[in-house]
Formats: sequence, C-alpha cells, structure tokens
Amino acid sequence: MFYVVYLFDVPESEEESFETDWHALTLDIYEKHQSLGSRLHKREEGGYFAYAHWPDRATWQKMWQSDHSENPMQAVYMSLKSVARVVCQGTISDDLLQPLTYRSASQKSDSGKG
Repeated sequence: MFYVVYLFDVPESEEESFETDWHALTLDIYEKHQSLGSRLHKREEGGYFAYAHWPDRATWQKMWQSDHSENPMQAVYMSLKSVARVVCQGTISDDLLQPLTYRSASQKSDSGKG
C-alpha cells in the first residue's frame, strides 16, 4: 500500500467550496483511478491536509499522468491542484488506525460535531 499526504493552502473565505470540491474530486478519483480513498483534515493553523491511500505508487503516478481534459471534473481538478502540494509519501511500517464506527445523526449532534 502507498500513501500520499497533501497540504492545501485555502483562504478561509473559500473553505466551504474547497470542501465540496475536494469531496467530489476524491470520489471521482476513487471511481476512475482505483484509489483506495482519502481523508481530509482541517489544520488548526488554517488550511487543510489530506492523506490518500493507493494500492501502489504506480497507480498514483498513473492518475497524475492521465489526461483529465475530457473529465467533467477538469476545472475542479485544476483548482485543487493549484492549492495542493505533496508533503510526503510512503508505505506503511505499522498500522494501529482503528476502523471508524457508525454513529447515528443524533449521536453526531450530541457530540457537537456534524
């Protein structure tokens, strides 16, 4: 397995549209380029970081080398690419991340997070 960590410098005024675009583009990449998903995190100091999970480096590189000009998500792809930078990449040496468990909408609202 191969992982990539991205840092996104996003002005506060554009955070809502960035999150929407990131979500849509990540689903598109998952469906068309065989990624294994990604998680987006908001940084305390502003902006975002995300880590993406790939089967291997070759699959990730193939996605970046693909011609996205015919993709309806092209504008979103270019927009996010302009604010993103890869900060590290590598493979797992140990994994203690626990699977997320289902929480109902009422449990989410009780915790103060949606």
